[in-house]
Amino acid sequence: MGRLCSIVLFVLACTLTYAQKMTVMSYNLHHCEGMDKKLDEARIADIISANHPDVIAVQELDSVTVRCKSYQMKVLGEKTGMHYTYAKAIDFGGGKYGVGILSKEKPLCVRRVPLPGMEPRVLLICEFKKFYFACTHLCLHAENRMKSLPLIMEQAHLADKPFLIAGDWNAKPHEDFIVKMSEHFNFISDRTKYTFPSKEPRVCIDYIAVYKNSLKKRVKVKGYEVLDEKIASDHRPIKAVIKL
Repeated sequence: MGRLCSIVLFVLACTLTYAQKMTVMSYNLHHCEGMDKKLDEARIADIISANHPDVIAVQELDSVTVRCKSYQMKVLGEKTGMHYTYAKAIDFGGGKYGVGILSKEKPLCVRRVPLPGMEPRVLLICEFKKFYFACTHLCLHAENRMKSLPLIMEQAHLADKPFLIAGDWNAKPHEDFIVKMSEHFNFISDRTKYTFPSKEPRVCIDYIAVYKNSLKKRVKVKGYEVLDEKIASDHRPIKAVIKL
């Protein structure tokens, strides 16, 4: 009887651990240059830390170029105390420009998938114990976004646990890319809430979604908001609380 109770308690503990709430964010940082023209990584780090994300997708990160003298992903990781993962999209001004993922948990593995575009883009994927998290900043041209969709789908289909994806996708909710994405992904973010430009948002182009085939019933949205941050970047950060 004692052994049976121990087994039951162990199973319950595992279930409760699996069902813990998780905070997910996405933020286009505009290379940490605010609407006041100040380049300020510390300000961005403070915004991230104040919202206590478990994982956050960040876009438009500079790395040792003319306008940025530091490796921004490393700086943000150090200032937030989070693990940082970076993926270059393009060479820029003698350095790099791309996307990143900050996470409380160290990734088990990382994949960087090139995406098509007149200006090349990249899909960054981090695998964690209970989920995958992907970040991308898609091209301004609709044709190139649509060409990226099969590559995103291929990676999502490979996932053996929930596959979350976030970022600035440069597409409005009614556009073909988002319509097609919604056939395969359930949106965690609210597409009726505007994210850009930061001072007076007029459009939604920043998103968080989960692949429908990756155990969707285990992903529940407990809350979502577009943060009222007008100055630190030209986009507003988005934040969701989910339960895995």
